[in-house]
Amino acid sequence: MVRDMSEQVLKNMSWVDKWAYGRFSKWLDNQKMRKGRQIIASYADEPEAKIRIPRFREEELLEISKNHWLIRTIIKARTDDIINAGWEIKARFRKKCNACGKEYQDIDVEECDNPGCKSKDFDEPDIEQYKKFDKFLKEPAPNKTMERFIRSTYHYGFALDKYMWEIAHVKIYDPATLKYARSPALEIRVLDTSTIEPIVNAYGDYGNYEWFCPLCYKEKFLQDGRDPFIDIREYIDSRKPIPPCSCGGEYKPTAYVQNANGKIVARWTIDEVVAEFPQAIEPSVEGLSSIVPAVKHLFIIDFMDSYNLQVYSQGDVGSFIVFPDTDDIEVQEIQAKLENKLRQRKYRDVITGQSEQSLQILTAMIGIQSGKEPKRLQLMESLDKLQSIDFYALYVEKVCNLFGVVPTFTPQESQSSTGNRLTITYLVPNSVTRASIKNFEETFNNKLLPKLKIEDWVLKFGKIESKDLMRDAQIRQTNMMAVSLAIDKGFDVEVTPDVMGYTVSSEPTHEPLGSSRLAEGKIPQGQDGAPQRTMPSGRGGGTPVIEPDKEEK
Repeated sequence: MVRDMSEQVLKNMSWVDKWAYGRFSKWLDNQKMRKGRQIIASYADEPEAKIRIPRFREEELLEISKNHWLIRTIIKARTDDIINAGWEIKARFRKKCNACGKEYQDIDVEECDNPGCKSKDFDEPDIEQYKKFDKFLKEPAPNKTMERFIRSTYHYGFALDKYMWEIAHVKIYDPATLKYARSPALEIRVLDTSTIEPIVNAYGDYGNYEWFCPLCYKEKFLQDGRDPFIDIREYIDSRKPIPPCSCGGEYKPTAYVQNANGKIVARWTIDEVVAEFPQAIEPSVEGLSSIVPAVKHLFIIDFMDSYNLQVYSQGDVGSFIVFPDTDDIEVQEIQAKLENKLRQRKYRDVITGQSEQSLQILTAMIGIQSGKEPKRLQLMESLDKLQSIDFYALYVEKVCNLFGVVPTFTPQESQSSTGNRLTITYLVPNSVTRASIKNFEETFNNKLLPKLKIEDWVLKFGKIESKDLMRDAQIRQTNMMAVSLAIDKGFDVEVTPDVMGYTVSSEPTHEPLGSSRLAEGKIPQGQDGAPQRTMPSGRGGGTPVIEPDKEEK
């Protein structure tokens, strides 16, 4: 941050970096602290179990993920690959030993090979669990689809590096005890993880001395407007048994809390929430959001976008206009007007509502005592000379790499005077998609389903749509361009049937054909006069050209 950097380092920084670091530092100062909270330096410094506050305000990071065009594009590219794979129910095992619980994928096994077991009593997956699971996948929550559930989960996962699911519970009356109990229902919701925090100790173990009754907690909170919990330390110190709640329910330790402006408004036990922090570094359970290291580059991208917006919406003059024979008094009047304009050069952001300093360049008028005609002094080079597009692509690439996305920039030649432009394609490597799917499957199958009493079946995603399709198409296009060039130069070329490879003769076998036949406006024809396919060579590539039939001309 700016305040931590030496003066020499700041002196050598470009004005863009100074601006970006300054804005990032201000953003951290504004967002780093929450009301009534302290930033935790490390778990080792405070070993007791307590609410673990993220180092960065996650509500702001979540807003960036929802509003910034680049982050939304990246998350959509990653999520679409996963959704397109599809999902289905698979048997966790083919046979399971009823004596020791060992699972087998071989349906023909007749005796358990677990040392000391040798049981021949096996069980197969429960079909009733399958029906229950199938119903759940069709509607995980009222009026919610599985696709929506997966998309929401991955959005929090990619934006904050953590996601949480709440398992709904229902009250069940037990005639034997004449009391109500809680039971998990086939209903799950994606929680807003930006406001929910775990209570863990230095080793990542959940729970502290604040216990509550999950059976009546919500009802009491709504009635009294207070957080109904008890501190069990008084019972531990006095060695008294913990009494039941007035409703007859049993007190449970708090594992997660929802904190709104310093006030706890909800609590959950470890059984009510399934939480995952994919990139957490032990012993911390805090996720590592990829947006945090990308904030500086996002600010620079926004800076360039805002500049272009103001240039094309308000007009811009990047020069001084010098008026000859203007005395000092007139110059001071012009200067006063210019400073007044600078004070007025603020605009309100349409998304955040915050006031920002305008990025548009002003016209400055300066008086001089000699000369006869106004002179124009150019201050700023054109965007092409400043390599604006190159730097823009660099920052986009840096942000994409943080999320495991590979941007491909394809230059497109423009017929207008604006020069070349870039087309960006966002590719997600299959290895990155597989890692995301693996994490989801393990959390869903090993943490969630057992709590729903579904232990014989698992969720499996389908085969990932191969990126090789696009890659192969690019390879074929490149190969055809090379083949066309080699033939034009007089070499003999043999191409494989799938156009994925080719061999070129060591020496030319015929006279070079010279310039491209397509460039001359000629379509090659066979002996019968029929048009033949060809592939032009060049920077932009091409597609096979077929001469239309006479009836179509």
